[in-house]
Amino acid sequence: MSDLIEIEQRESAFQNRLSTFRITNKGHKDLDAFFEDCFKYFEPMIESLLDVHYMIKVSTCLQAIFEKSVISDCGETKVTQTIFIHSNSEIVDFETFLASFYDEYIANYIKNRVTEIELRGSGFSLKEIVEIEMQACSYDPYNGATYIKTPKKLDSKKAIINVQNDDNQCFKYAILSAIKDIKKNPQRVSHYKRYDNELNFTDIKFPVGLKNLKKFEELNPMISINVYMWNEESEKVRPLRLTKNVKSTHIHLLLLTEVDKNNETPKSHYCWIKNLSALLSAQVSKNCRKKLFCDRCLNHFMHFEKLEEHKLACLNQNEYQIIMPKPGLDDTVTFEHYYKQLPVDFVVYADIESILRKPSDDDNSFKSEKTSAFQKHEVFSIGFYSTGAYADSRYRSYRGPDCVEWFVSEMESIAHTASEVLSNNEPMEMTNEEEVLFIWAEECHICGKPFFEETDKVRDHCHNSGAFRGAAHNTCNLNYQRAKYVTVVFHNLSNYDSHFIVKALAQKIAGDISIIPRNDEVYISFSKHVDGTRDARTGRGGVKLRFIDSFRFMSRSLDFLSSKLPSEQKRILKSEFCNISST
Repeated sequence: MSDLIEIEQRESAFQNRLSTFRITNKGHKDLDAFFEDCFKYFEPMIESLLDVHYMIKVSTCLQAIFEKSVISDCGETKVTQTIFIHSNSEIVDFETFLASFYDEYIANYIKNRVTEIELRGSGFSLKEIVEIEMQACSYDPYNGATYIKTPKKLDSKKAIINVQNDDNQCFKYAILSAIKDIKKNPQRVSHYKRYDNELNFTDIKFPVGLKNLKKFEELNPMISINVYMWNEESEKVRPLRLTKNVKSTHIHLLLLTEVDKNNETPKSHYCWIKNLSALLSAQVSKNCRKKLFCDRCLNHFMHFEKLEEHKLACLNQNEYQIIMPKPGLDDTVTFEHYYKQLPVDFVVYADIESILRKPSDDDNSFKSEKTSAFQKHEVFSIGFYSTGAYADSRYRSYRGPDCVEWFVSEMESIAHTASEVLSNNEPMEMTNEEEVLFIWAEECHICGKPFFEETDKVRDHCHNSGAFRGAAHNTCNLNYQRAKYVTVVFHNLSNYDSHFIVKALAQKIAGDISIIPRNDEVYISFSKHVDGTRDARTGRGGVKLRFIDSFRFMSRSLDFLSSKLPSEQKRILKSEFCNISST
């Protein structure tokens, strides 16, 4: 486990049905890194609880300190407030993919709540992560018991055997009805009384809940069970419990539920699904032709070979039923931003180094009784490597108190170079062979779709070299333009480097700055419009310097990432710092 968190496991309560543990932050400044560390403990802890309880409910509470600046007659002061952010209580079972669950219902949910607090106008920003408390309790709403009449829509399908028991042992009769497959009056309990001792129910209490099914499968190693549920409102069957180990006797059960009118408590009842295809066919198509269903995702196939081929991947990939969009206008997703297929013409990779020094009296000019400057970050060096399809690859660096201003001037120079290249428009040059290829072309080389009208077919070429690229739709050709920006990549730009750069960009280069903020102090990305590159006549166009954070794609330190790069690939390091070992 990481040294940056501390785990405290509290005692379980209510006969181990409730478990609580706390993860205390010992050094994380960033929520993403904190949640990444917490998951390393969350996953094994939840898995161990699911070994005991088939289904559990999980909820969390993050404790954090937020801070904002308040200006009064005494000057600027910092006000802090402790805020508790609760996630919703969500159901988890042993089929749940814990990584996706953790990201969606815990990490991303809490991070969005933090963002809402920072952006809602309160002025507060996250100052310190204190701890997160996670609570898990057993949950089992479904215990198959006495007989429930089969709904009319299901009864007409003749796909279910519903044993009419008057005790709490419907699960036993449903399993026996599947194993014995009685042909005449299979709904009668009397058929199965003689087989009571054929199944092992050691330490399993009736009525049987979903959490006990795993134990039943272990006690009866030849049997595996899937459980489905009938939704009265949508009139559809959905998976409720899917086994991971399919055995020789694989049984499908349907769990019917109804509310007792006397005490308004729900009642459940297990039935055997004798014919899964007959049960599900009507909810996917009115076609009477027999369909073969995958019993995990409930997708259907017409041929047995296709179904078997699908099952090999479905067992490992699909945890739940896949619901496809309805046929119509919105049933397909297509890629349309074809210009993004073009390579980036100009890109810069940069990094900043700073030192911590003691603050001067000027730095403490706004100090109050509650706050004072303890340390100050001072940038002392910056380096960058510029490259691209039409750029000379080179590395440059600078040391000194004005290194940020130097870097901004270099970026402005690169923007002007990019403007000259990107505004170039060489005439198209085609050979006889390329002219023949254009005439015979039947598909657009950009989108891959056919030409329906010859008048819609145009010649697409590279504006920089004049080379013919292929036949294209007129609309595709117009949209297939290189973006006029220089991408500048920093690692941990959002949380640190942006503070030093934005101010210098605003002061040194004429043009607007557009920002994608997370809060008043943290920027996800920002762009600088370089006015000097705009069209002199229209004032339009121009090149942008677009700053992005590589930490959002690779959330590890530069030291760790560079350590994974083989020594022979560190060509720039060797050429610029030949006296330093690159291992």
